[in-house]
Amino acid sequence: MAAFTTWAVAKTQILNDFLDRNTAVGEYTIGGKTMKVRSVKDLKDLLELCDIMTSAEAGDMDTYAQFNKPGAGI
Repeated sequence: MAAFTTWAVAKTQILNDFLDRNTAVGEYTIGGKTMKVRSVKDLKDLLELCDIMTSAEAGDMDTYAQFNKPGAGI
């Protein structure tokens, strides 16, 4: 398990891990929260979250989050 302080660094490491191991299984701690990746869908969702949070860290005003149903968020 790896711990990161920024979402951009976390995204880079997640992609590197995926390419190095050719797998979508792992745990990542970002900002004190642990995310578990158990499938390719989980990986895709986490990478999308990294993009949203990286934009938020940069102060991008176009950042948004969409949740399709209650409790469906990460």
